[in-house]
Amino acid sequence: EFCRRFPDEDACLEFIFEKKYGDHSPCPHCGKIGGWGRVRGAKKYFHSCRRQISVLKGTPFYCSNLSLAACLYAILLFSNCSSGVRTSFLRKQLGLIPKSSHRLCNLVRLHMSTYDRPMQLGGDGSLVEVDEVLLRHVRSPGKNRNEATIILGIACEGKVLTGIVADRKRQTLHANILKYVKPGSIIVTDDWRAYK
Repeated sequence: EFCRRFPDEDACLEFIFEKKYGDHSPCPHCGKIGGWGRVRGAKKYFHSCRRQISVLKGTPFYCSNLSLAACLYAILLFSNCSSGVRTSFLRKQLGLIPKSSHRLCNLVRLHMSTYDRPMQLGGDGSLVEVDEVLLRHVRSPGKNRNEATIILGIACEGKVLTGIVADRKRQTLHANILKYVKPGSIIVTDDWRAYK
């Protein structure tokens, strides 16, 4: 399905252009919507005001020698894997050299980390899962090597909020739940006494 949708570089460039501009975003120079044309032989588009834009500017693929099809396929692999993608796996899938696969993985990870974090999860009747975990091998700034780090996780409809909390006390957990879960949500958690 991916190869049918993105058979060549032009199809990939057209997809990125439609997502960024298409018929819904104005020209950054004159402010008019529509009137776009493709610059032949370049990864650029021109507007009816005769100004050119680089569609890839502001994306991880700007000034990259890698093919757009390989980059989009890497994003597909990252988005379909909940545990992350190793550089070696990406290298085997795309036939890249180690340096290129490492660079592409870093670009995709940086791009994914810039997404806006939701302020709150849940809502009326939404199922929200809340749990915390003690990680003894993670070292927080200012803590001894033997002390554990406590991470609280809140998940709803495929979106997850995580963060380091000071302790597992009732006041700490309840304050974070009230801050990050919308009123009216159904909270599901384990039987840790602090959640009562």
